[in-house]
Amino acid sequence: MNTFEIKGRAMSYEVRMWGRGWYRIPLVLVGSLLLLLPACNLVGGKTTVLSLDTAPPSIAAGSQTVFTATISHNNGQFLGANWTLAINGVACQAACGTMTKPTNSGSQGNGDTATITYTAPAIPPTPNSITITATSVENPSSSGADTFTITAATTGVLTVQTFSLPQGTVGVAYPSTTLQATGGVSPYTWLYDSGSLPTGLSLSSTGVISGTPTAAAAFSFDVTVQDSTQAIASSPESITVATANGNACGAPGGKESLLKGQYAFLLEGLDSNNQPDVGVGTFTADGAGNINGGEEDLNLNAAGAESTQSITAVNNSYTVGSDNRGCLALATPAGTSVFRFVLGSIASGVAAKGSLVEFDASYSAGVMKLQDPSAFTTAAINGSYAFGFDSPIPGYFATVGSFSASAGAVSSGALDVNVSGIVDFAGASGAPTNPVTFTGSDAVDAEGRGTLSFTSAVNQVNSVCFVVSVAELYCISSDPQSGNTPAFAGKILLQSGAPFSTASVSGNLVRYQDGIASTGVGVKAEIALVQADGAGNFSQTAVANDGGTYSNNLGASGTYAVAANGRLTIPSNGPAPLFYLVAPNQAFAMSTDPIVSFGFMEGQTGTSFSNASLTGNYFFGQVVPSGSGGQFQTGEEALDGAGNLSGTADASQPGGLLFPAQSLAGGTYSIDTTGFGTITWTGTLYNAFYVISPTKWVTIDTVSTAPELQVLEQ
Repeated sequence: MNTFEIKGRAMSYEVRMWGRGWYRIPLVLVGSLLLLLPACNLVGGKTTVLSLDTAPPSIAAGSQTVFTATISHNNGQFLGANWTLAINGVACQAACGTMTKPTNSGSQGNGDTATITYTAPAIPPTPNSITITATSVENPSSSGADTFTITAATTGVLTVQTFSLPQGTVGVAYPSTTLQATGGVSPYTWLYDSGSLPTGLSLSSTGVISGTPTAAAAFSFDVTVQDSTQAIASSPESITVATANGNACGAPGGKESLLKGQYAFLLEGLDSNNQPDVGVGTFTADGAGNINGGEEDLNLNAAGAESTQSITAVNNSYTVGSDNRGCLALATPAGTSVFRFVLGSIASGVAAKGSLVEFDASYSAGVMKLQDPSAFTTAAINGSYAFGFDSPIPGYFATVGSFSASAGAVSSGALDVNVSGIVDFAGASGAPTNPVTFTGSDAVDAEGRGTLSFTSAVNQVNSVCFVVSVAELYCISSDPQSGNTPAFAGKILLQSGAPFSTASVSGNLVRYQDGIASTGVGVKAEIALVQADGAGNFSQTAVANDGGTYSNNLGASGTYAVAANGRLTIPSNGPAPLFYLVAPNQAFAMSTDPIVSFGFMEGQTGTSFSNASLTGNYFFGQVVPSGSGGQFQTGEEALDGAGNLSGTADASQPGGLLFPAQSLAGGTYSIDTTGFGTITWTGTLYNAFYVISPTKWVTIDTVSTAPELQVLEQ
């Protein structure tokens, strides 16, 4: 016989059957009788009750929470719980998040648990209130629920964390590499949105770079990562692809015969540590893509002094494509340098000169020119010469001057020098009345390498030069770099037309110079149309980009005087440019103010210019490379004579940022009757220029804070 004990309040009582525990049962009052009704969960004296123990008011997007339900029962079995998600009572799937890893702990008795791992959606839904419900499997009438809000995740700033990528080899599978990012809310989606991936490689949306490279070069591109909240971050990346023998120029381009013979080259810029880097040398190309030897002199700040390196035939090569753009790899014991170049002045199927941009970790640009080996003697350097040298660092150093050379002796030297605004060591800016005088010596070996020494009352300066011809030498400083002996590079040109006078400068001339910006940050580049009457009077109209500020119609006028050695001065009350004539209407130019601008001036050929004045293909490169952080470019442009422009450029920036094969298509140009012109892309002005002749023009960038002077020639 069973004995019952009843406790509680009307309509809700608990009944304990002795020896069997407490049970909740409903009661119904009928008249004066209290009836005990059988409960739906009372079967043979056993019951199940579920309660939800975890009830957070909010959960961060993308985070995980473990929900626990306690199930009290004594029916001898434990079947766990069913879990559901809903928004406003409507079941949902991905928008609500996901649930994984359901577990049940226990088999019978009070306090058994069921758990689920809930992952909130990466983006809060609308509305952002979600209800999670746990329902007892044994007793579906018993459940527990919690309604919570999804809040935006608090994470770190989304950042690309991949800073270097493995080198690739032509024809060999690239080592599969996954780009990395931190911050934001995963998952991430990747793409590249500028530049060029190596040919044959691809970037998946999950950030995996894979494939097999098919072309050797140094490739630069930007990668962008987007997280699940649509936040983005970008980073510049680069991959160098070499051929199996280690060179970086790859398969022939089909026009290697254009580069044939012995060429001298001149470079200035910055090394991989952003320190002044100047170089000069020679190499011999066989017309079939091979370099048969040469030598190079470098003056690097990190090295402490100028050094000479041999260029051997091992791991050196070049390619030339259909548009006369090419790649050059020069290997020395100090390492391999890779360049992009463009060729021009082609006669009898061979290029007489070209422009170069270094395409590796260093940042330099310059020129190359076919050499005349008959000039490779000391005796061949004979006559009066003008020169112009400057530092790769804008606003630091420039010098112009003239001298006579004969049988290894330098005499009748005159120069003017500007060191950070201090002219001719006088402690002030402004054009001095008289130049610094000097003497010296020169010597040239059988390979065309020469040494040059200038000795003045102030100091002795030493240089190493490579002979292009009896009329031209490429030179760099060979003294260790210091505050008193800055690195410099430049040219020496044979004078003609001496003795000079005011009549040596007449008609229209185009002047182009650059130096440091007037703010001390960036570059100031200026081009001008100068009109001289041959009797000592001039006027000019100029345009300039001064550290990103473009100005036009800059007028000036005055008088000028020319000495017999070609020194041209402009009398004024303030700093005025100085010039040394190479020939009538041709001169090296240097400012005498703290901008320390350096460049050239030459006569303009033609009148009544129009768009038709420039027609055909032109090759281009930097005139006075400045280690300023701007882009060094080389390439080719095609003008149709009707105002339309197209072409391709190879560009580099400090830090090894390389941009090969950049399209110049879609440009338009306009030329007025004076020869002044502009170039626009999509309606925006990007360049201003002056026509020097139908085969030559000079341009400046109107937008960059570090504009470069570029000369375009046929």
